Amino acid sequence: MTDRSDEAQEKAKPRRDERTLTTTATPEQLWDAWGDPRVIKGWFADDARGEAVPGGEIIHVWKAFGMEMSHEVLAAERPHRLVLQAFSPQGIPFTQEMRIERKEGKTVLRLVHSGFGADADWGKEYDGVDSGWKMAFGVLGLYLERYFGRPRHTFTLIRPAAFDFAAAHRLFSSDEGLSRWLGRARGMGEVGSEVELTLDAGETAQATVLVDTGTEVLLSWPPAEGALELKAFPMGPAGNALCLRGHSWSLFPEGGAALESFAKKALERLAEAL
Repeated sequence: MTDRSDEAQEKAKPRRDERTLTTTATPEQLWDAWGDPRVIKGWFADDARGEAVPGGEIIHVWKAFGMEMSHEVLAAERPHRLVLQAFSPQGIPFTQEMRIERKEGKTVLRLVHSGFGADADWGKEYDGVDSGWKMAFGVLGLYLERYFGRPRHTFTLIRPAAFDFAAAHRLFSSDEGLSRWLGRARGMGEVGSEVELTLDAGETAQATVLVDTGTEVLLSWPPAEGALELKAFPMGPAGNALCLRGHSWSLFPEGGAALESFAKKALERLAEAL
């Protein structure tokens, strides 16, 4: 029988967000995806600078939010380990530890994001970070396996709106929902599903469901050699926001530009559908 004091202590422990990624990329490539600004901006932040050495800093630039986030480098052991510490916009410290190892011929990343409180007020913060990392790992996996080293065209489109998150997710995750704003859809389902989308001008796109967090969805987007994130999140006192974030590693600039132009129109249709 479990002692109640033990249960109380367990509930009082700070929460950590932990996840793994297995890839055919080398340990060096995976480490550089977190520690080399030239590679970081190939899949994660809009831009990055700094140096991953102990005592140094890595700065992530998020243009759509007008924000730069500085991460102090606590440990850097390429290609095995990287530990970063930063502060949230609310001034709360958090730590990200990445450990990388070779296992059965593949490379395995383990990320531990710590710095969450244990009380109920931290629930939404934790859920938001957890969903964000799931989406980011989906993008990272695609980048490592197919497009590593290519320059990226990326955009983040944000639309303040009043909506219910469950309703937004239905528009992200079903044929009926997607057909109302993204394109006539067939085959939308669980992660791994192949989705055929008929777009504005009658052209088709064969997308794959890479991630579904329960609130957000990541689709591959072959026409642009990239991916499209379907996102929704709270914006504090300002209310909620819908967001489409695109990534294109196409060797032809028009690929990313076409995806961005399409996404701008789709975002307005999404807001109207809600």
